[in-house]
Amino acid sequence: MLSIEQREFIKNYSALYKTADNSEKPLDEHAKLRQMNKRIRDRALQAMKDLKYIAETMPEDQLNQIFSFENLRPLLESITSPELTIAETSKKR
Repeated sequence: MLSIEQREFIKNYSALYKTADNSEKPLDEHAKLRQMNKRIRDRALQAMKDLKYIAETMPEDQLNQIFSFENLRPLLESITSPELTIAETSKKR
């Protein structure tokens, strides 16, 4: 799904934006950040399409293992809990 570079980008998101603001060429740096954001969005959307395809085609016994409550809970909590988002955690630092 995500490359190691993309995981690091997400982990250091707010620091990268501060660095870009303070660079000699902030427009170039922000363009690179926007490009990485787009790549991550594209991969996330493709992953959701792939999960939909799996949900529509795999046998039920496999779906029960893939889409179990234990597996889906962390994702759903992250999506529905604003305090767990990167933007909110960055504000707390």
